[in-house]
Amino acid sequence: MKVKKIVSIILICCLCCGFSGCWDSVEIDRKGFVSTIAIDVGPEISKKDELKNRDSNKSLENKNLEKLNLIFGYPNMSELGPDKGSTATEKVLKVGCYSMADGIMEASTKSSRDMSMEHTKLFIFSKELLMHQDTFKEVIEYLQREPSINKNTKVVVVDGSAEEFVKFKPEMENNIEAYVNGLMENSQRNSAIFPIDLNTVFRKLIETNSVLIPVLKLDKEENDIVLDGATLIKDFRYDSTIGTDELSNISIVTGSTRSGKRVICKDDVTIDYVIDEVERQLKINYDENNNLVIDMELRIGGQLKNFKEGEKIFNDEEIKDLQGYFNNALKEEFTNTIRYTQEELQTDLFGLQEYIEKYKPSIWKKVKDNWRGNYSEAKINLEVKTKINTIGIIK
Repeated sequence: MKVKKIVSIILICCLCCGFSGCWDSVEIDRKGFVSTIAIDVGPEISKKDELKNRDSNKSLENKNLEKLNLIFGYPNMSELGPDKGSTATEKVLKVGCYSMADGIMEASTKSSRDMSMEHTKLFIFSKELLMHQDTFKEVIEYLQREPSINKNTKVVVVDGSAEEFVKFKPEMENNIEAYVNGLMENSQRNSAIFPIDLNTVFRKLIETNSVLIPVLKLDKEENDIVLDGATLIKDFRYDSTIGTDELSNISIVTGSTRSGKRVICKDDVTIDYVIDEVERQLKINYDENNNLVIDMELRIGGQLKNFKEGEKIFNDEEIKDLQGYFNNALKEEFTNTIRYTQEELQTDLFGLQEYIEKYKPSIWKKVKDNWRGNYSEAKINLEVKTKINTIGIIK
């Protein structure tokens, strides 16, 4: 009898699992997997104050306040299958709304599938959206608390209409999400850009009130999309755009990159120094006037490439001489970038706040109430020590 009971229980469990699998299959077939979400300002953005001043006892007509335009990109499911390939072209759905929640609900009424954002790979914010502090903050707060949003989604800012970018048809990929993520991965290798996801955006805005997000531009003449520096957001509002050269320097000084390239001209010969390792050491103190003093040392390793024909560098003295050239050139370049962040941006973009808060809590207690001011007035001493690990091609 015991054996029969055990067999019966096993059969029931198997049947339950089988039925469960069937239901999951039906649900997957009905889902529309959103790969890209873009957010533009709507035509009624100027009337946003009506939301604050409206009578709370009166209902709000959604169509009367299109504060935002949400654009969803999702794969054409009819192009996917065992005999059709693993990627598909992207279809686009656009809705006008007064909030993120309203827009997602509106999109669900216009789609024959359940909108799933668990696998979204790319968020696109228009630069104009960042000009509206309250609205952008509402968007960020919604994305942070909404459990259905994939928090590992990469984020970019676009100069122009976000809708244009979702509809863009890249030549090398079937959809904008795959193309942009590929661009950012390749650009990261030469420290031109560092990709950022939603989780990091949330953390940076909460902890430091500032964040850098990569910028995309649409080159209509070449019919291409290019990465063009990064947008600095402070206090949930657009502050400035930082060029690729400065951004590359920030990436190296922060120690967040392990790759990049720098060029010097010695004796009318252009020499490339390809960086493959960066190590940063910090010392934090006060001077006699009670001003913050930050001693920073960068140890950079890399390879030399592109020499003039007939010019060979083998002995230690010549290598040491070249290292001295790179030390001075990089120190000047990085120092200018540090001053730029102190004097013009007045924003710490090198992770110094996080370092002091974690490793120097007693100092952090003194500077945290006016960190931006203390950072701007801090004395930052930089030393650069380069090391030539190998010698590359001689032209």
